[in-house]
This record gives sequence, C-alpha cells and structure tokens, in this order.
Amino acid sequence: MTTPGGKAHRPRGRGRGWLFSFGAMLSWEAAFLIFGAIAFGPPDGDALYFTVGPQLAVVLLIGTPITYLIAWRRSRPFYQVLLWALPVFLVLLGVAQTR
Repeated sequence: MTTPGGKAHRPRGRGRGWLFSFGAMLSWEAAFLIFGAIAFGPPDGDALYFTVGPQLAVVLLIGTPITYLIAWRRSRPFYQVLLWALPVFLVLLGVAQTR
C-alpha cells in the first residue's frame, strides 16, 4: 500500500503481533520446563535433547502462526496474547506427546 506522499505504508503492529505470539509460546514452554523440573526433578540430558527439545521446537514452530491467527485479529496487550496462546500450547503439546 502507498500513502498519498508516495511512501510505502506498512500495516502497524504486524511485526509486533508475530513477536508477541512467539514470546507467548516461548513463555509457556519455559513455564512447562520449570514446572516439570520442580515437579518431576531435572530431566535427563539425553531425554531433553532427543525427545523434549524436538517436541517443544515443533510446538513453537506450529504454535506461533496459530497463536498469531487466533489472538492478533486486532492489537492486543501481551498478557491477552499470552492467555490466547495457552490452549494452543496445550493442544499442540498433547499432539506432540502422542507421536
């Protein structure tokens, strides 16, 4: 899109929405790892590298665009995007655990 002055116009908040979605998914992954370490003890290094790490990477890569599509219909504060990301994170984590 161009403005009347001829300069290219970029929609505001688009990059911020992706950043908020990515940050929300990372926040839930960090909370998951911290809670798991407290509740079940620290994970084994091999298990973390070969099972948990790849599962969380898939959840992050798939969950970020889904969270963006669901939560970023209009500009929202980070805490609202964080709340929208929780069900996305839990569903994707459940799917990743079953494989």
